[in-house]
Amino acid sequence: MKPILRAAIAVLGASALLAVASCAAPASSARADRVEQELPQALLSSDLGVAGAEATQYLDGFTHNIGATIDLERGSVTAAELRDILAVFVDTLTTDPEAYGFVRVGVRDAGSAASTDVYGSKEYVDLAPAAQELGLEPTSASGKNALAFEWSDVVALVQE
Repeated sequence: MKPILRAAIAVLGASALLAVASCAAPASSARADRVEQELPQALLSSDLGVAGAEATQYLDGFTHNIGATIDLERGSVTAAELRDILAVFVDTLTTDPEAYGFVRVGVRDAGSAASTDVYGSKEYVDLAPAAQELGLEPTSASGKNALAFEWSDVVALVQE
């Protein structure tokens, strides 16, 4: 291949990548704002006893995912309460089952800061019984303190 042809292909390729990247940035930013600002506000203004909430959106390859930590004014969560919490996610963000890969949710007891813990850590609430009762299968992205669910399963649950 001639050097001039290679240079032209490289320039066209770089231009195409730049165009795609610049188109994707605003949509991604607006999506992140909804997750990181509107979702915590919606959780706090709900009547679910939320004392604090943080949420973030992150990419895994090309898949957008959500991570959230919610402080509740109690140390347990029923199936109905977990469903109501997840409904706030769907109502605030989108009903599109393909919009996100998964949502990872951790719930803490806001009043449980241990006096012996120098960091004032709060105890996480076990969401597994409530998720099981709802028929939600946690994904492999679940961890010790949070459960992850496929976004499409959460949307389907909320829309039942």
